[in-house]
Amino acid sequence: MMMIGLRLNSWLVLSGGVRDPGGDVLSVLGGSVKARPGLVNNTSGMPLDDAAHAAWEAGYFFGRERPAINELLDLMAQDHAGRIPVWAEGDFAEVAERRERLASERDDPAGELLARIVRAWHEGGPGKRLALRALMREAEGMV
Repeated sequence: MMMIGLRLNSWLVLSGGVRDPGGDVLSVLGGSVKARPGLVNNTSGMPLDDAAHAAWEAGYFFGRERPAINELLDLMAQDHAGRIPVWAEGDFAEVAERRERLASERDDPAGELLARIVRAWHEGGPGKRLALRALMREAEGMV
């Protein structure tokens, strides 16, 4: 199923959820099934190892090696807490474009800057670090 621009936990829900027989997922979500309805599906959800593999294939993990279950749990926790929104690698450009468009419609300079940072990170290249540093300096000036 092709789903563009979804954060990891939303993608997992739309993919049928994950099984959590040991309570590891609930633990990283703060202990409540209500924290993210549909994420834990002990009836027909994917086992955590299969979910980690599927998320890796969908681009949610950057790297050549298949992630371990603990890496999936860490990303799920980060995405749930909102500390680090987790998107698939291939979606960065679209997410940045959407954020930039919404920010300009709302006259939100901070939102536009965030979109430019996401785009610089995604585009990479030899000037990536310099571009990110310049954008981060600009962000510090907004605070």
